[in-house]
Amino acid sequence: MIQRPGSTFLPGLLYKKQGDTMHSNENKTETKKNQKGFTLVEIAIVLVIIGLLLGGVLKGQELIENAKLRGEINTLQAFQTAAYSYQDRIGRLPGDDDEDGEITAASASTDATDDFFGELAAQGFLKTQSPTSEFGADFVVQYQDPDNYVCIQTLEEAAIAEGIDTKLDDGDGTTGIITSHDNITDAASPIAHADDNDICLEL
Repeated sequence: MIQRPGSTFLPGLLYKKQGDTMHSNENKTETKKNQKGFTLVEIAIVLVIIGLLLGGVLKGQELIENAKLRGEINTLQAFQTAAYSYQDRIGRLPGDDDEDGEITAASASTDATDDFFGELAAQGFLKTQSPTSEFGADFVVQYQDPDNYVCIQTLEEAAIAEGIDTKLDDGDGTTGIITSHDNITDAASPIAHADDNDICLEL
């Protein structure tokens, strides 16, 4: 190394700087070694766990919907059984004050005490005169010549009506003890053409 005039050559200092540089490079190399990414196996495990969680959520939602559907079916059947029991006790159908065999149209949401739901509740056949639907729809009763029906009115999805019909009857909204109606006063029509997705059980 050429020493400039007037300067002092310090070999120890040069050695120290070279040593520091080598040490710094070793630290960088060690840091890079410690900064490992996820292996393919680890990523695969995470994806499997996520898939299981999503599958569990979807399955849980399906179970909840099935339970609500079963509850709705049980409620319809409870209305039917209650109406027969009321008839045996009182001698007429609930809501049929003039005893002509035709139940006066009524809705469970009206809180009336002298209609189908109110009279069943008064005799202890229902816990409340205003039963509510699992799907946020309304329970109604109507006469559709030649039979009386208790219905779930204005279901949000046709699939719910189809599920009830399939489990209780033949899956056809125009035949059997379960029929679908486009509204509370119109005649029976196929579920596929039901505007409001009403589903009715014959009493």
